[in-house]
Amino acid sequence: MRQFAYIIIVLVGIVTALVLGKSLLTPLVFAIIMWFIIKSVRNGVKRIPLLKALPEMVQTLLSISIIFLLIVLFSQLLLHNIQSLAAEKDGYISNFNTLVSSSSTTVSDYTGLNITDEIQVVLKEFDFYAILQKILSSLSSIFSQLLLLLFYVLFFALEDRIFSKKFELMYPEKKRYDKMQLFLLKINDSISSYLLLKSAVSFGTAFVSYLIFRGFGLDGAIFWAFVIFLFNFIPNIGSIIATFFPVFFAIVQFGELSVGIYILIIIGGIQVFVGNVIEPKVMGNSLNISPLVVLFSLTFWGTLWGVSGMVLSVPITVIMIIVMAEFSSTRPLAILLSEKGTFLVEKSGKKEVENNH
Repeated sequence: MRQFAYIIIVLVGIVTALVLGKSLLTPLVFAIIMWFIIKSVRNGVKRIPLLKALPEMVQTLLSISIIFLLIVLFSQLLLHNIQSLAAEKDGYISNFNTLVSSSSTTVSDYTGLNITDEIQVVLKEFDFYAILQKILSSLSSIFSQLLLLLFYVLFFALEDRIFSKKFELMYPEKKRYDKMQLFLLKINDSISSYLLLKSAVSFGTAFVSYLIFRGFGLDGAIFWAFVIFLFNFIPNIGSIIATFFPVFFAIVQFGELSVGIYILIIIGGIQVFVGNVIEPKVMGNSLNISPLVVLFSLTFWGTLWGVSGMVLSVPITVIMIIVMAEFSSTRPLAILLSEKGTFLVEKSGKKEVENNH
């Protein structure tokens, strides 16, 4: 009983620290994830003939510069897109009201039920402009932390230079040192591979979706492509949610169902193809997360850290599962949180799937 009380106290303390330290911890977690991506980009830079001779620190700074330049440029495009959408709110709402009115008339003709009044009550509660403003405010808050994020990443870059020396002092015994070094390499490779491949697949899906949105003349094509990129980090349900938003907006913008249905069919088909064909081939047997865990993670981190927590929820959970899978004492919990209960392990220099049954 006493041990249970200690556990509760520790959990309450952790949650309290997460809430109170939101302003500092959020960019720190973003920076950790970003650092894994930077290291993957740095490994790619090392393969370029003209750049592989550069000192590792220069390669690191070059990788950081490339990524942050892309983030700054894209954030400007994204914020401009959202502001443009907010400026056209009156036209969107007018189109939507017209569509609802015509649809309710059709329903009344066929069923004899008058649902216009009920729909009007719902529309009064629906403030499209307020929703866009809230999204804009949340994204602005995230991007405003780029300076602090850059500071953290630069600190990681400086620490990376001397970490190996510290690690040798921490584990003077060669056998223990080799074992811990192998463990860290496996963790680093697993997380970096997941983040980089997932980012690449999500970006490819978002780019193709952007071209389709432009083809249909959908306003804010960059923003809706970003929504698809963001939600594709959420396994299973993310692609469904990401598809719903631009479909609904297409109906609002054009005031008719046909364009929304076309976008639903095309974008939905792309998501199914990527999720069932492209992603499994590219990512292989990377660790999956249970859909129930995804929902719980979204709720938990979203409640603690808002939009930033929702963005970080799945990467944080993936990192936790990968780390727990490496220890026999916590592997049962990792199996419980995963979707299929299988992990990649290394045996005789080859990667094989461990069923854990």
